[in-house]
Amino acid sequence: MLFRSEAAGDAGPTFHGCSAARLVDARAPSASRAVTFGSGPNPFSYSPNCLRVTQGQSVTFMGAFSVHPLAPGVQGNPSASPADNPIPATTTGSQVEVTFPRAGVFPFFCTVHGAGGMTGVVRVEAP
Repeated sequence: MLFRSEAAGDAGPTFHGCSAARLVDARAPSASRAVTFGSGPNPFSYSPNCLRVTQGQSVTFMGAFSVHPLAPGVQGNPSASPADNPIPATTTGSQVEVTFPRAGVFPFFCTVHGAGGMTGVVRVEAP
């Protein structure tokens, strides 16, 4: 269930509505790779919720995990996530840094508010 080749003009299936066109490109060395949640005008969403990084880069998730528990996988079907999803289930603290050692598409969601759309994806590309 990974994205197919964009060069072929077919982004293939998506997780959590994160089509290739919606991915925020954070591959540049100076790019921000922080996903925040729990504040601002929409506290029940991730910002950004669709992120593109390069293999070996890290993404920092920041917010109150006690209110918005982070889980790897697809909302409504967590087992649809790749078995090697490096995003950890997190229920405490306010920050977790995740390094993505391999290419792939790694969905995540809030276990409390995921059904309401608090979902996201990190797409990791080979260098």
